[in-house]
Amino acid sequence: MHPLLRFANLDSLSLSIRRFATPASNGSVKDMERLVDLLKDLRDNEIFTKCLPVFYAALHPGKIPTDLIHDDKNAATCAFLSLFALRQINDSHRSIFADLWPRLWPWLRFFHLHPTYVTPFENVRICVEAVQMVAFFSSDDNAAELIDETPGVRVMVMEAWGLIIGSNDQSVLRDLCAILLKMRVPNSAVFNEILGSTHGVNGLIGLIVNTIRRLFSINESVPPENLDSLRSILFFLWSLGNKDTISPVLVSAGASSILTSAANACIKKGMDLNTVTKRRDIILLCVDALSGAIPCCEAMCDSLRSGLLRCIGFGVSFLESDSEDSPWMEAFKDVLKNVLPASTVYHSVLVELRQELPKYREMTSLDAFKLSHLYEDWAAFEVIALDRITFMIDMETDKTSLKACCNTECGVILDKFKFKCCSQCKQVVYCSATCQTADWTRGNHRFHCRPMILATLMNKDLSPRNISFMRKLLHRDIMRTTNQSAQFPEPSLRQTKALARRHSTHPFVTVHDYTIRKPMTALSDVYSLKASDTEKQVYWDELIPRVARSGGRMELHLMVVPHRCATRTRRMRWVLFPQWSDRPAFHHGLHRLLRQEGEFDHEAEIKELFKECEKIVR
Repeated sequence: MHPLLRFANLDSLSLSIRRFATPASNGSVKDMERLVDLLKDLRDNEIFTKCLPVFYAALHPGKIPTDLIHDDKNAATCAFLSLFALRQINDSHRSIFADLWPRLWPWLRFFHLHPTYVTPFENVRICVEAVQMVAFFSSDDNAAELIDETPGVRVMVMEAWGLIIGSNDQSVLRDLCAILLKMRVPNSAVFNEILGSTHGVNGLIGLIVNTIRRLFSINESVPPENLDSLRSILFFLWSLGNKDTISPVLVSAGASSILTSAANACIKKGMDLNTVTKRRDIILLCVDALSGAIPCCEAMCDSLRSGLLRCIGFGVSFLESDSEDSPWMEAFKDVLKNVLPASTVYHSVLVELRQELPKYREMTSLDAFKLSHLYEDWAAFEVIALDRITFMIDMETDKTSLKACCNTECGVILDKFKFKCCSQCKQVVYCSATCQTADWTRGNHRFHCRPMILATLMNKDLSPRNISFMRKLLHRDIMRTTNQSAQFPEPSLRQTKALARRHSTHPFVTVHDYTIRKPMTALSDVYSLKASDTEKQVYWDELIPRVARSGGRMELHLMVVPHRCATRTRRMRWVLFPQWSDRPAFHHGLHRLLRQEGEFDHEAEIKELFKECEKIVR
């Protein structure tokens, strides 16, 4: 026991105070009331310190009532008065926090669960008292470690959070944020405990988003007194981890625009010397949270409209090389190097970039910006964005759009408006009713029509304009690769040769990876991709036999783009685009090469095949 909590300290009190302190320590409610009132009037820290053993005794966990109807309420009343008196505790008593906490917490929890047991008391007020006490005791490292290991503390804090957020007491909100800053989420059990006390991940994200809204105004800067609280909330969000679970909910809660606005609210004030570290941390924490949410097309658009480019550009200008030690720096670099460039496959994102990029030309032309160690990454992103914006503009002026009849016995290539699509699945088109009937019977579309409807739901969040742009972007990039050598995965080459020799119609797929800054093209066999498509993003069962019936005129091109809500595991979205040619093209020629006997220089042969097929691909 700490020396300040020993009963011998009562002997050094004056008689006028000891006459109340001694019986109060033995459970006298009247004497406890008089002692608490006396200490409140005197406001003498030395006398209060000598009375600490009284409150220590009154808070013994063994006195907590177990029978709320028949047990004497005197012990609970004395404990309640002791909690009230301990509000006078200050930093000079920090050494006793670790000894006092094991007695303080059980009573805090008891009164939180039974707020009217001793006296009618609003549950909100009980939560306020508990949060303020926990926040103050957490200021001591030893006590903070005990608090973090105490079962039930997180549950009470989360429940209190929901009640406090509706009040206007900023001081209590700051205390709550101070607790969240020290709260650790080391494993899934703790994470699930937090979710259970907030009615699930939606409730938790709702608390976080509403608190961030309380701490700053979108049209103003973050007040200096709220910087610590905002940083604490964002740090708590980061410490939760579990981005696979949290990122989709952040998107649905509209957090992409809120987090971007929060980062920009720090920039508006400027990086003054007194708050530069806090503001830098807030910006990095916001970008870290966004890194899992903005691969979603809609979330990226919301974030761009809220000033994402300003946030990233400002970060490039002030993040020095010594910022590499920041735990959130990797997420910032990932957004700049990968997430932003990869998002330019979407038409809706390019529309926003077309509006936003010119706003920051002045900032990005400054010498200080160009000297940044991240400038090359920004410049590379800008090159990709401007290239695709130009292509988008050209595409909008060029109304030409060709389609091929999905009846493999026909396959005629005409203007898009000359075709009609299947009224049910909306995924296949025909030049005439005759071709539709033929494909329905001999092409077996009657067995695949309904499953194709379900398969399209995987990309229901993408608008038709986005899909159309992605198709045309892919077509353009296919034409660009005709002067290069596509890569073929070496480990699967031998197996693919064997398959090609056994099955003359065995389809291949050209895989175009757009999730990285510089898109890569590779070749793969269709059955390997089908086996690895565990999320069933592509309806392979209809495409594979259709390619086989096309006689080499139909090819499969897989576009790998950012997932709706990507995380550090880098989940990808697969969008497959069939492509028709006037006559057998690249994949057909590849079959011919792989069926050759003996060894050959496959890279050189494939490159030559590209050149042969350049004018065939439409």
